[in-house]
Amino acid sequence: MKKGFVSIFVAIVIGIFAMSFVSAAIVPTYYDKQVNDFVGFFNANETALLKTLITMVEEDTTAEMVVVIVNDTKGYALSDYTVKIFDEWKVGKAD
Repeated sequence: MKKGFVSIFVAIVIGIFAMSFVSAAIVPTYYDKQVNDFVGFFNANETALLKTLITMVEEDTTAEMVVVIVNDTKGYALSDYTVKIFDEWKVGKAD
């Protein structure tokens, strides 16, 4: 009985550990609070302009925005992938 419990516990720990790697592979690590262009879609001037606009929106409304450009959504629907990024990056204010 005790050996079976230990085996199940080890399997659960390995599963949780493996899921963290899968999640990390699905959602890229952000490198900027506002604009994360993983494909080079924007040039430096466009990125600076976007960051200025986002800052203005945040100051005027307290809303937070993040621009993310990726090659693909790893097989997820766009809305599901967006939620994964939102959850992983902790976008927004706690309140």
